[in-house]
Amino acid sequence: MSVLHLLGTSGDGGAETYFVELVRALARSGVHEAVAMRRHAGREAALKAAGIPAKVLRFGGPIDILTRTATAGYARLNQAKLLVAWMNRAARHAPKGPWARIGRLGGYYNLKYYAGFDELVANTEDIAEWIVGQGWPAGRVRVIPNFAAAPADVAPVSRASLNTPEDAPLLLGMGRLHESKAHDVTLAALASLPDAYLWLAGAGPEEARLKAMAVALGLDRRVRFLGWRTDASALYRAADICVFPSRYEPLGNVVIQAWAHGLPVVAAASQGPQALIEVFALGAKAKGCKFVMVPEKGIGKDYPLSGEKLSLVLTVYRAKDFAHAKRIVRDILEYQGKGHSCGIHTKDLEHARELAEDIDVVRVLVNQAHTFGNGGGFDNGLPFTLSMGCGTWQGNSISDNLNWRCFINVTHLVTTVPEDKPSEEALFGAYWAKYGK
Repeated sequence: MSVLHLLGTSGDGGAETYFVELVRALARSGVHEAVAMRRHAGREAALKAAGIPAKVLRFGGPIDILTRTATAGYARLNQAKLLVAWMNRAARHAPKGPWARIGRLGGYYNLKYYAGFDELVANTEDIAEWIVGQGWPAGRVRVIPNFAAAPADVAPVSRASLNTPEDAPLLLGMGRLHESKAHDVTLAALASLPDAYLWLAGAGPEEARLKAMAVALGLDRRVRFLGWRTDASALYRAADICVFPSRYEPLGNVVIQAWAHGLPVVAAASQGPQALIEVFALGAKAKGCKFVMVPEKGIGKDYPLSGEKLSLVLTVYRAKDFAHAKRIVRDILEYQGKGHSCGIHTKDLEHARELAEDIDVVRVLVNQAHTFGNGGGFDNGLPFTLSMGCGTWQGNSISDNLNWRCFINVTHLVTTVPEDKPSEEALFGAYWAKYGK
């Protein structure tokens, strides 16, 4: 099947970035495709590097009568069976012909531009429900969520290159500098975080106002305006937290991208991020669930669900035997959590002892609810606490549950006792027998 993608925008944004990612991904999977697009040097270069043919057309306003005709000719040249229109301007210029027309909607667009289209694809359940609510046939709407991946060979941006201390909490804001993105909310919040720094990556009409606001709040020393960037992966790897305070956001590609890099996200409860964060875009059926179980195979920064999750999400791994299960636990703890704890449910206490001997943790909980048992209990002997020492594996001075004994001084009254001195033979006999005296 041959696909012709139409993109009529000339700016930079999340939708345009995802357009390039999806087209390249389809090309890698063997789909024959071509692109008709408005002029944009960066996207033209990216598509050329991926070996994807692209034709630059005007994609003008209502009086542009040439783009549709040129698009039809280009579709026939590429023997297109499917035309995919990305957003309204592209849909306006998508010609009828011996091909199916599909509109891809990442927002609550005016459906008049998609009249006569065969199918519409929404990237969230909420957008799909809205489309049907506008009178579009439910059987001709599909939900295909966006995706993101973290390249393995990208190094983080050097903090020194942007005059940012290595040990400072670093917040990252991504997206157009537009009122809807609410970067002003981030700046206002930063005023209450005296040690944190903020990188804002994006360009747009609010840039001058946001810079003036940073100066007025006395934040200019801790805020870096980076402009539009094409190294998003390197930025995600350098930051500690991604902030996404959009006032209006149908999806929020930044949220997905940050998660793919294992970066925590603080987001406003706008439509898209709220759906993603609450139920991982699993749809209406998942909204009433009490927890989420996710199968996983990988471990590390490229697999964010393999790390610590302050949510009701359980990542599930399959192990072929006990030795394999130990290796999985060890690898996860090397990524995040070394020194803290692990748990085992077993009828064979030798397995529990083996786990305690081989895994670098302070606590091994046996046949207990791990989350609750860690904090102490009347039935396991651990002191009640919300602070758990992790030993030298995490640079801690204690390997116990933090409790009152850690805060008192103990005076030892020392008197002599009858000497109980071992002989040299008792101390070194085994060594001498093996290696000589």
